[in-house]
Amino acid sequence: MESEDSINPLNNEVESTPDQELTPAQIIANNTEILSLIFGHIVNFKERRNIELTCRKFYEVCNNKSLCSYFPLEEKSRLHFSMRHEEVDAIINIFGHKMTINIPKEFLFNENNMDIFGRFFRKYLSKVNTLIIVDMSLKHVDFFMNLNCFEKIKNVSLYSRASVNGGDVILSKCSTLNPVNLRISTGYLNDITIEKIGQYPLPDSIETIRLNYSSLKWLLGKMETKKLGSFGNLEFECDEPLSFFMNEINKKEIYLKSITYFKNISCKVYNFKTIPYIEEFNNILLENNIGLFVTIRFNDIFREIFSNEFERDSKAAEHVRNLKNPENRFLAQEGVYLNIKKLKILDIYKERCFCPFFSTELKLMTEDILRMKRLSLFEMHFSLFDNSNDFEKLCTSLGRIQTIRIHDCGKMNIRSLYVLSAYAKNLKNMSLNGVNDKSITTSIILSHFKTLDSLEIIFENLYDAVLVFNDLMEFDNASGSVTFNWPKIQHLNIICNRPNFEEEKLINEVKKNTP
Repeated sequence: MESEDSINPLNNEVESTPDQELTPAQIIANNTEILSLIFGHIVNFKERRNIELTCRKFYEVCNNKSLCSYFPLEEKSRLHFSMRHEEVDAIINIFGHKMTINIPKEFLFNENNMDIFGRFFRKYLSKVNTLIIVDMSLKHVDFFMNLNCFEKIKNVSLYSRASVNGGDVILSKCSTLNPVNLRISTGYLNDITIEKIGQYPLPDSIETIRLNYSSLKWLLGKMETKKLGSFGNLEFECDEPLSFFMNEINKKEIYLKSITYFKNISCKVYNFKTIPYIEEFNNILLENNIGLFVTIRFNDIFREIFSNEFERDSKAAEHVRNLKNPENRFLAQEGVYLNIKKLKILDIYKERCFCPFFSTELKLMTEDILRMKRLSLFEMHFSLFDNSNDFEKLCTSLGRIQTIRIHDCGKMNIRSLYVLSAYAKNLKNMSLNGVNDKSITTSIILSHFKTLDSLEIIFENLYDAVLVFNDLMEFDNASGSVTFNWPKIQHLNIICNRPNFEEEKLINEVKKNTP
């Protein structure tokens, strides 16, 4: 039986006589697979081009579509390609694994440029995983349909200009373009007629769609021929809270209809407060079993009001009084606590630096989280708690979570983690950012959280780097040697200060001793 390589049309170009054994150079030159592996280590664009121009054989090997997986691109490789026609330029840029296409609607593919573009796209589309379409028209799509070489593309970012000009049709017409993630870049698309949009639905491969509200009507038109729950996740790039979508009838109707096509939706809520038309939102979630990824944020009212000691007590009492009524708390709504999968309570801009959680507020939050049967991820800022005891009270509600990420851990002590480990017995992933307490070490964490698959610890600048490394070292008294004893978990990421020169020399010696 002939080997697969022997029937490759690229492999029969080195002449030899039957009576003469092939030299090593001829053997390699006759074997396309070996050449491809060799050339695959040449990832610089200019060097690769020089190889291609050496001879016809090398050119064909470098550009053969079935072999292009041998040629990865450098992570920071740059390539710029442009061609002019009718006073406009079609521009293609490659940076790392991203290709950006910008083809103005005035540009035409013709017999003078189609072959050049075709060879370029066949060669490089197989080397990138992200396609950014800045501009493209409906008339350009047929050219890409004939190429149909988008198998490696997993992420597509579509600019509004391309959608307005009909370039978004590429998602429907190119059978090999099946992205997992679709991003609709900022731009007002809601004026495009629904009739025009609906002719070309989105591919079923898409899992996550990320967009601005101004593109939501456009998206709805693309989805209306699909079954409810066809797509995975809906995310919004804008910083507007959920109340922004629900405070006007027209916005609300478009939003509530759109989310029924997703299995999960992300939303932001301010200050734990509920939203307008919460009953309608609740019913949609429950009827369609839509999972929720909720981020609780705090607006500047806390900084402005609670920094004023004369108004602090009265405003705090008013805030707590409102939250005591379950109808006023977003997390207390049935559709929310039954469907929530991810909960983030964040104070990124330090709006609550003058007012950590009030005791009643903490009690109500703990009660609401206890109702969340599907909650698997929890993320928050430790600085939101007045002290470690308050955090430990919240830990009683975290028994179901599998992933936890805690920021601003400067006030956290080892007892806080002991309490968390007593309740969060199913924890698989943990990230601690800003650890300062020297009693918190990698080995102690792993000894108490025995189910962890991944651990990330980002130590504060004041944390002694030597303590971090010593904790991972093992001393053999018999041989007098020191080695690193790496934890037996799948993922470990530790970030700390760089040790000084002498300490680094010691660490390098330990590295050499470690098998």
